[in-house]
Parts: sequence; structure tokens; C-alpha cells
Amino acid sequence: MNVLKGFLIVGCLAVAAVHAPGQIRMRISIENTVDHVQVRTVQLFADALASRAGDRMTVEVYPEARLFRDSDVVAALLHGRVEMALPGTWQLGRFDPSVGALLLPVFFGRGPEFVHRALDAGLTAEIDRRLQLNAGVVVLGRWIDLGAAHLFTIDRPLNSHDQVAGLRIRYAGGEANRLRLERLGATPVLIPWPEIQQRLEERTVDGMLTTFESIASARLWEFGIRNVFVDSQHFSHYVPLVSPQFWARLPDDLRAMIADVWDEQVDAARVAAADAQDRARRTLHAHGVRIHDALPGDLERWRALLLADQPSMIEALGIDDSVVRMLPAR
Repeated sequence: MNVLKGFLIVGCLAVAAVHAPGQIRMRISIENTVDHVQVRTVQLFADALASRAGDRMTVEVYPEARLFRDSDVVAALLHGRVEMALPGTWQLGRFDPSVGALLLPVFFGRGPEFVHRALDAGLTAEIDRRLQLNAGVVVLGRWIDLGAAHLFTIDRPLNSHDQVAGLRIRYAGGEANRLRLERLGATPVLIPWPEIQQRLEERTVDGMLTTFESIASARLWEFGIRNVFVDSQHFSHYVPLVSPQFWARLPDDLRAMIADVWDEQVDAARVAAADAQDRARRTLHAHGVRIHDALPGDLERWRALLLADQPSMIEALGIDDSVVRMLPAR
């Protein structure tokens, strides 16, 4: 806890920095806690950018939704109230339905290699194009990984998807997440991340859909999480978004600098995210969280059942046929 307090103090000092007249200020809003791999990755980017920009820019990272929740941050970007943010893909489907394609059953129970092949084959480029056109934000560059999302529960250990029925499961967003959880028999409950500790303590949910790293960085075993069913329901990413007003004010060389420095971080960030998920799994085990890996046969059976519903999900989500054609084969 003393280490955590130290991070918080350093963060508060950093965001209170004095700005020279005419110096460009770039604030980055993040919802996760200071120990989360996303925050560490973004801080590395901010430090590298500040070093390269010299006295032309200050770059400030605001974690823990100190500026905005991810559910609100796109509106803040569009109104110029913050310069950059990295919401999860599950937050962006309401701005363009194509983002919901990443949460469809074809990705259920799949590993990162399968997901990365689909994304790198052009799916992210098409989604970026649509987000910029329809949401009005600037996509700075390649996305960074979070990792696979699993089912974490308080009281009921899960050994099969047949045991999910009747559970109240928190999800962070994404209509496809809601539809999938309902098909599994759960009651989806939409809860913003900053409220999750209180809701777990109140037992208003039975569990949550999230990643090992998100559980570990927030120490949610202290708030009741006791079990995890490792089923890789979807693979999570963060999308680097920039305010269009801020971007338009920048000279060309600074735009290029920001984009280049971001791109230099992405490959290492993908490795860091995978390492963080592995460490988080070990951390949860060390704190008594019971871990059960879904059997391959169970994953294949439920993927087949969910895939039968995929056409109706695509229609409900409003995903364009051109995006659907870019999805991997079953």
C-alpha cells in the first residue's frame, strides 16, 4: 500500500506541473488504477514524448478516472475538454457499430494469436477509418492490448458454462458482451469501473467479466472476488484517441512526433500486456483466488452455440457487411 501511495503522490505532483506561457499542454485521461499495465504503458509514452518535445509540450497522465470515465471521455475529446484518451473497444460500439465485431462469438475462447491475425489483416484499419468518420475523433495509431476477458465470481465457482445461468455478471460495456452473457443465461449488469469495488462489497452482482490484470491491479480479492473461470470470452484492446480540436491546432512536426512516439511503444506494450496478465494470474492464485480453466470441448461447444446466434447479433448491433466479411472463418 505504501508503494501505491507513492505512485499516487508522484502522479499528483506530475499533474500539478506549472506550464510555461505558450507551452502546449497534452492531458491523457485513463480510467484504470495507477498499477494497471495500461497506465504504465501510457506513462512510458508520455515520458518519451515529453523528452522528445522538450519545452514545447507538457504531457500529463491522469489515471483512475480523475478527469473522465471512459464512458464519457469520447464526448470530452470532441468538446476539447481533454486531449487524449484510451478507452477500451467495448466503450466504442455506440459511436460506430463496427467496433462490436471484436466482441462477436467468432472470437469466443480464442487465443491472442487468432485475434491478432484478424486485426492485423486489416480489421483495425477499417474500424479506425469508421471511428474517425462517424465519431469524429482522431485515432492516433495502433491499438494496445489488454488481454482476454474471463468470468470472475464471488461465491459460485464455475467449472462449466452450464453453471453461469442465473448469475448477475458485471460488464463494462459493449452490446455484444450483453448479448453473449444473456445467451449464456446470465443477467448482465452494466457498471462503470470506478464503482466496481462498492458494488462487489454490496453484493449487488455475483461476478464480473474482465481480465486478470484488471482484477489484480485493483486488488479485487479484497472486495470479494474468489473464483475465476478462464474462458477468454473476448480479447480486450485500448484505442488511442485524440481530440480533433487539439490535433488541428498542432503544427505538422508535432503531429508526426506524437504519432511516431506512440508507434514506438506499441510492440513493447503488447508484450508488457501479456506479461502483466501472466503475473496477475499468479498474484490472484497467491491470494487464494481459485482458478479453473475451461475445457477445450466446453469452449468449442459453446462457441458453436453462440455462432448460431451471430447473424442475429450482427443485425442487432448494426455491423456493416463489409466489416463482417473481414471477420475470420469459424
